[in-house]
Parts: sequence; structure tokens; C-alpha cells
Amino acid sequence: MSEDAVLEQRERKPRRTTAPDSNGHASDVPDFAAAEDFAADVPAVNSIDVPEAEDAEEQVASTSTNKIYFVRVPRPPINDEALKNLSAQFNEHVNKVKGANAKLAAKREELRELRRQLNVGRSLKEGSQPEFEEKLNRLQSLRSVRNTYQQKMSSIRETLRGLSCKSEEELDAKLKALEEEISLGGLTLREEKQKVHEITKLKSQRAQIRDYDNQKTTMAEYEAENDKVKEVIKELESEFTILKTERDQAQGIIKEILTKVKACEAEVENLEEEQKEVVNAKNDALAALDKARAGVNESMSEYRENRSFSLKVDTAITKIATDSGYRKEYYSLWAQQRKYAVSDLLPDSTTVVKEVKAVDVGKAGAKGKGEAKNTKAPPPKPQGAEKARQLIEQLMAEAQQEASRKVPGRSVADVTEPSSGDADDELDQPSAVPAVQAVEAVKPKATATSARPADLLKMVELPKIID
Repeated sequence: MSEDAVLEQRERKPRRTTAPDSNGHASDVPDFAAAEDFAADVPAVNSIDVPEAEDAEEQVASTSTNKIYFVRVPRPPINDEALKNLSAQFNEHVNKVKGANAKLAAKREELRELRRQLNVGRSLKEGSQPEFEEKLNRLQSLRSVRNTYQQKMSSIRETLRGLSCKSEEELDAKLKALEEEISLGGLTLREEKQKVHEITKLKSQRAQIRDYDNQKTTMAEYEAENDKVKEVIKELESEFTILKTERDQAQGIIKEILTKVKACEAEVENLEEEQKEVVNAKNDALAALDKARAGVNESMSEYRENRSFSLKVDTAITKIATDSGYRKEYYSLWAQQRKYAVSDLLPDSTTVVKEVKAVDVGKAGAKGKGEAKNTKAPPPKPQGAEKARQLIEQLMAEAQQEASRKVPGRSVADVTEPSSGDADDELDQPSAVPAVQAVEAVKPKATATSARPADLLKMVELPKIID
């Protein structure tokens, strides 16, 4: 069947779509996807002219087909249970951290409220401090004045200490009485001497009694001022007592709040220690989870790269099969690039014509300069096709050996599994195209629920490239 017919069938045939399985993969995506490649080839000639795109397309129908294999890396088995357990442990630690944070936040809010009340009490106490100091200073000043008056009055009263009389009248009366007793007689000599001694003593006190009489007015003034000061002090002490009582109550409340603040601070420290413990446990669980995820990502890296490549191949093939303009441009560019078979996997293939060896040049020079000018470089040998054939045979041999080793007693032809419907599979191959042959390369014994089916090698018919 010609290529145009194949492409028409691909365009007419609807694609199968199925819901993805529990692992997020469509059930119609196989582990090994084959890609079809439709392209024209241009026979290699000595001329450097590049054939037109139309000529390249006309040669597709007449070219023979060759088989090419696209190998898809299988999805490695993943221990979902280990990841789920680690994730559950991490979520549990996260919940503990959230609970510890909530308790700590509540306790810190309580501590802030206590400190606010403490600040309010201290501010009220500090607000009444000026009035308290003013009354205290005034009271101390009045007490000082009172003490001064009392000291002066005490000094005046000291002048009367040891005196028998408090006034000169009283003194004169006592002297007169003593002198009359002596003049009357009838006293013994001893008694008379005693009376004379008393008279002398009273006469010596006259100056002190006279000084006291002179200070009596001042004493009265001191007593009156002292009484006034006492009244003011009494009133001021009453006000000061009320203010001091209020301050003492405020100080008691401040001490009580301060005790609560210290207790709350201790609780906050304990909660912070608990928070550190649960956070460290959460970090350890996160490290274990990250380590497990890193291992899964590392094991899945090759699979993901291969899958991404296969999806790109399928996209390119689909566009070639459905977009005639793109397909025409592709044929034209490929015809220009594939004049000679070139591949990075085949080091001996090249687009550069090797120069004639020096020995051949010498021989040509012996024949003559005229003949040497007409000598042309020989065309490149078609080594690319041979190298490709050997590489494919080697890969097929290794795949068959692996399949026979994994499944003893089972032929390679029987190890064919249905397509699982990945985007990189050929879902709409036409019936006229030769059937795809699948060979099992690796069949891993996956224990996890997300393990994929065995690896497959799929081959499709491609146009043969003539070197």
C-alpha cells in the first residue's frame, strides 16, 4: 500500500480514548511505543544536486520498506506505601506543630494581656506619684515646723526646772514667810540654818524666774502656732493616708499581676520547648519524605525522559500524517539532509567525500597530468545501512535473550502484550501496513500497585533508505 493511502487511513481512523487508571496513566498506553516514520529518500549519486520535494514524494511508493524499532523504558516499580506512610507521619507532625503553635499563641496572648494590665497599674501609680510626693513633702515641712515650736517651748520650760516658784510674787511670799519664822524665834540652831539656806536658794532663783516671766508671752505664741500647725498636719495626714492606701492597693495589684506574668512566662518557655521538639520531629519527617521522593524521582528520571521523547515523536508523526503542508516541507528538507545516510550512532557515515589516498594520487600522477585532471573521487561506500542492520540485530538478540531468561520456556512471539494507549503509541495504524511485532525485553517483578506492565519492543515498517 502506498504512503498516501496509509496516511488517509490514519486520518480517517478515530483515536481510542480511555479514562486514566489510578496511577494517572491511560490504560491504552503501552510500555513500549512504536513510531512510524514516513519520508522520502533520494538515491546517492555523484552529483551534488538536491532533488525536488515532489520527486522525493514520488519515490516513496517505489521504495522498499525496512523495519525500525523504538524502545521505551518501562515504568519502574514505586513503593507507594512507604511514601504514603512517610507523608502520613509528616502530616501528623504538622498537625502537632499547628496545635503547639495554637497553644503558644494563646499563652502569648494571655501574657500580653497581663503585661498590659501591669503597665496600666504602673501608669496609675506613676500618675499619682506627683500628688503623693507633694503631700508628703508638705506634711514633712509642717511636721518640721511643729517640732521647731515644740523644741522652743521645751527650752522655755527647761528654765523652770529646779525652781521652787514659777513667779516673783510666789517667790516673795515664800521669802517673807521664812523670814517671819526666823524672827519669831523658837527654832533650834539647825532649823534656823536650814531656813536661812532656803532663803538664799530662793533669792538665787529670782533671775531665772524673772527670765521665765519675760518669755511667758513668747511661750503662749509658740503654743498657739503649734496648735495651728497640728490642725493642718491632722487634715493633711488624713488626705495623705487615703492617697497612700490607694497606692498600696495599686502596688498589691501590681505585685499580683507581676506574679501571674512570671508564671505565664514560665509556661511560655515550656511551650516553646515543646514547640521546638515537635518542629524538629516535623523536620526529620520532612527530610525522610524528601529523601524518599528524591529516590523515586531519581528512579523515574530515565523513564520520564524516555516518555517525553516518545510523546514528542508521536506528536511529530501525527503532524506529518495529518498536515499535508508540513509533510511536504518535511519531505523537502529531509531530501536535502538525507542525500547520504548520516547518523551520530554510525561514526563511519559522513556527508564528506573522503579524499583519495596519497598512493592513488601518486599512481595517477605517473600516468600523466592530463589523466589526473579527469580523475574523480570515488563515491562513498554505503556503510550506514550495514551498520544500522547490525545494531538492530544486536538489540534484538539482547532483547530475546533477556525475554527467554525472564520467562523460561516461552517463545518470543508469545510475549506480546496489548497496547495501553499512551500518547506515544501508534493507535491508528492502517490495516494495510504490516503488523507491529512486539518482543518482550524486560519483565520486572513489580510489587507496588503502580508498577507498569512488561517492556515491549515494537517495530513498524518504514521506507528503506538507500545509501
